Amino acid sequence: MLPAVLQLRATGDHHVAYDTAMRAAEIGERFGDADLRALALHEQGRALLGRGGSRRVSSCWTRPWWQSPRGSCHPSSPAWSISVIEGCQEVYALRRAHEWTTALTR
Repeated sequence: MLPAVLQLRATGDHHVAYDTAMRAAEIGERFGDADLRALALHEQGRALLGRGGSRRVSSCWTRPWWQSPRGSCHPSSPAWSISVIEGCQEVYALRRAHEWTTALTR
């Protein structure tokens, strides 16, 4: 589902991308897969940004997203961390961008 979300976002279909990411997050929750849930919530936030919903983004990203550098779940790839940093910059969450940059550097 997550590759489909990326494709949907790339083509500008942010509403369907959001819904698809939400279903992926529910699957991650149901099966106790923290990484899937975190990635899916991250993609929900990116889809919200694409829809122009920057106020709601932090509520979507705050849960697993911000906790990852502190160890509750960890980014599955440097590319994901970079996407998180970009998202932080887009909503001017510069302190969070710095935290992620520090974590990625480590």
